[in-house]
Amino acid sequence: MIQPSEAGGGQSGSGQPGGSGGSRRRRRGGRGRGSGSRQGQSQAQGQGQPKPQAQAQAQAQAKGQGGQGSRQGAAKAPGKGGGQRASSAKSKGQAQTRGRGQGGGGAAAPQGGGGRTRHPAAGARGGADAAAATRAPDGADAGGTVLEDARADLLRDQRAAAHRAHRRARLIAAAPGLVVFVVVGAVLAAAVSPVVGLVAGVVAGFLWWAFTLREARRVVLRAMKAQDLDVEGMARLENLVEGLCATMGLAPPEVLAVDDPSRNAIVVGRTPGDAALVVTTGLLASLDPVALEGVLAHELTHIKNGDIAPATVAAAVLLPVAAITPSVGATVHRWAGLGREFRADADAVRVTRYPPGLRDALAAMAQGPAPRPPSPLADGALARATRWLWAVALPGPAAAKADGAAEVGELDAPSARIAALDEW
Repeated sequence: MIQPSEAGGGQSGSGQPGGSGGSRRRRRGGRGRGSGSRQGQSQAQGQGQPKPQAQAQAQAQAKGQGGQGSRQGAAKAPGKGGGQRASSAKSKGQAQTRGRGQGGGGAAAPQGGGGRTRHPAAGARGGADAAAATRAPDGADAGGTVLEDARADLLRDQRAAAHRAHRRARLIAAAPGLVVFVVVGAVLAAAVSPVVGLVAGVVAGFLWWAFTLREARRVVLRAMKAQDLDVEGMARLENLVEGLCATMGLAPPEVLAVDDPSRNAIVVGRTPGDAALVVTTGLLASLDPVALEGVLAHELTHIKNGDIAPATVAAAVLLPVAAITPSVGATVHRWAGLGREFRADADAVRVTRYPPGLRDALAAMAQGPAPRPPSPLADGALARATRWLWAVALPGPAAAKADGAAEVGELDAPSARIAALDEW
């Protein structure tokens, strides 16, 4: 009996011999591939691996093969991907090098893609080292700081000394005011009433105190007959004064002269604004410019230190009694400040920076002619009251012992000051 499949096959084979054979082969190949895949799955299952794990392993192997191929391609064609990376790394290295050079002078990073990138702190340290190398040495910085500190301390000391000097001047001016208060108060208290005497005494004493402070400079200048003389050497003197005042930071004082053959100088006043520098005509005619500069620096230092106020007020207060009291000069010296001239020498040398100039000037002034009448600097009330206020002390009661035993231990004596300047 014939099967339907065989009959159908015979018909197809008889009708389409090539098509039936090809279809059989395709069906047979499909069954072969299907059987192969089923065998692979059965083998994978036989090895104990689940189906998802096998698929993951196959995907990993495919990725590995693809990565090897891409690396081989990159090795064969270095001018494409690798060259781009190298050029980008090189540009980055150059940008970092320029940035560090502008920021602080740090060491340049190696160019190219293979160089290591330095930490930003390394550039900062390099910049600090370069800046330290360009700065001045530590010794110079320390020396400048010490010098500035010394100058600041000197200015502070000068201000403090000037404040103390002005306070002492006000106390000195209160002495005559107190006398006026007692006299006026006692008279009016006895004549009128104690209350009137007290009030009138206070007012009179205050007015006399203010008058003494205000008019002390004028009283002393009038007593020594200082004038604005048109003599030879005054122009040179004024030029030296202006230069020294610019150096010391002072306003130029009024420059006056006394017609006297002795060699001396003095400065009077209450404040730097009303100070007056007085020199003798003998000083202008005898000293050279270097020695004269030392003397002027010495006198201007009195203005800078502010000690002209107590000296001027003391001389004005005791000038009325100087004619009857020979020892008034010592009192004025004590009120003005012991060692005043000695300290002024040290300060003047700091300004001129040439101790021999002031030393030679003091020696020439001490050995010069003494004041002679009718000069107001000769022995009299003014000479006694202002004896220790001049650059070189005027001859006193013991004229023959001006630099002898009478002045042993006196710092303001010319001999002691000359010996001190010899040691500088």
